[in-house]
Amino acid sequence: MQNRVKVVCIGHTTTDNLIKYDGTCRFESTGGAGVYAASGASYWGSDHDVGLVTRLGSSYNQSCIEHIRGHRAINDAGMVPMDKKGIHLWLLYDADGYRHWVIHHDSCSREEATPVPSEIPEGFKEARGRSSSIRFRRMRGSRWTPTMSGFSRNTEKNGNAFCAG
Repeated sequence: MQNRVKVVCIGHTTTDNLIKYDGTCRFESTGGAGVYAASGASYWGSDHDVGLVTRLGSSYNQSCIEHIRGHRAINDAGMVPMDKKGIHLWLLYDADGYRHWVIHHDSCSREEATPVPSEIPEGFKEARGRSSSIRFRRMRGSRWTPTMSGFSRNTEKNGNAFCAG
């Protein structure tokens, strides 16, 4: 996957346990804004031009990892394995749809799950899309600012980097 990426998505991966008010449950669901952002961008991508930068917990769903790695549009060079379990969430939905987030007791912290500049592949730092701007979503946690400093000025002028999480 040596092709030039056009869009870079940076964010967490999570393992979600969903419980709805009506009793419907979905356990061990793939989650995380990094995966969702890359999935959305991949709709318009091809030939591995959507870069994903994320840390994968040791317990992250292996079939999901294989699916991401095999996707025609997603460049997986920025998917970094961790020795820790990763982020596990309980998502509890009220009758009105309000969602409560509860972090599992042995989950790693957001800080531990946040990619750092050294984990951004060099080829991603020169992302060149059609837009002339970078779009960021302000992240929780202090490590996101240094992560974004890993991108070159060239990317700021000519490319796209999305932070999600």
